[in-house]
Amino acid sequence: MGEHGPKMNKSLFGYDPNAVERMLQERDTMLKVAERRVQAAESKAADLESRLVSLQHPAPEPVSAAPAPAPTPAKTRPSELVPQELAKVVNAAEASASQIIQAWTATRDQIVEADRLWRDVQDEVVRFAAWRDDVEPLMAHVQSCIDDARRRIEEVPARVQSALTPAVDAMVSVSEGMTKFAAVSTMPLLPSPARKDPAPRDEPEPEVGAESMDLADYPAYEIGPPPESRSSSLWGDQQPEEPSEPGQHDPWGQEPASETGQLDRLTEAAVLRGPDDNGHAED
Repeated sequence: MGEHGPKMNKSLFGYDPNAVERMLQERDTMLKVAERRVQAAESKAADLESRLVSLQHPAPEPVSAAPAPAPTPAKTRPSELVPQELAKVVNAAEASASQIIQAWTATRDQIVEADRLWRDVQDEVVRFAAWRDDVEPLMAHVQSCIDDARRRIEEVPARVQSALTPAVDAMVSVSEGMTKFAAVSTMPLLPSPARKDPAPRDEPEPEVGAESMDLADYPAYEIGPPPESRSSSLWGDQQPEEPSEPGQHDPWGQEPASETGQLDRLTEAAVLRGPDDNGHAED
């Protein structure tokens, strides 16, 4: 574990309280380990001091009747080795003590940093609480606006339906009217008559005396060759014409005419009467 602990990441609202607690627990563990190491070094140093004192002031040998065996030279320990060993022990103790002091100093600094971070977290919590107190009314207002908008959106279909109802009713009425009109607009078939009277036609004004003309009231004339007693004027012999019969007269109120003139008048009368519906001249 290094001299300085791991750097804590700062979020939007400050440091995470869980991370701060975890760091404090780690620092407590490090402090306990350092204390145990200090205690072990102190006990070891005390043991070495006691051994050094015992070496510097050897205990008097007890007097006994039997002579003590002479120590073997192999087991004898030279006095010059004791200061070297003691120096090694002291150096190790000093190194351990320096490490303990460094660990304690680092732990104290980390505790101070953790306390500062804890105060920062508390300040951020207070700031967040104040921000939340300011935001909660706005959030309530925004939520009410959202609910009102949702309610109005849900009312739109009903309003659209009520607005379009007159137009739909008018379209239905127009459709029904068109259906009825289509049903009665078919023209009925008229029966074709066998014959109908001809339409009046504009006829030219008849000549004077022609309005009383009716061929049925007049006797029929016989058209035939001239009598043999007549001789053509081409041969130079002209016979006096015999007077016409007393019952025969000119239908036009004039003097008796020749047969060719009568034929012309009959043709003109037929033209004036016009054809019938079948395209044939009436009798």
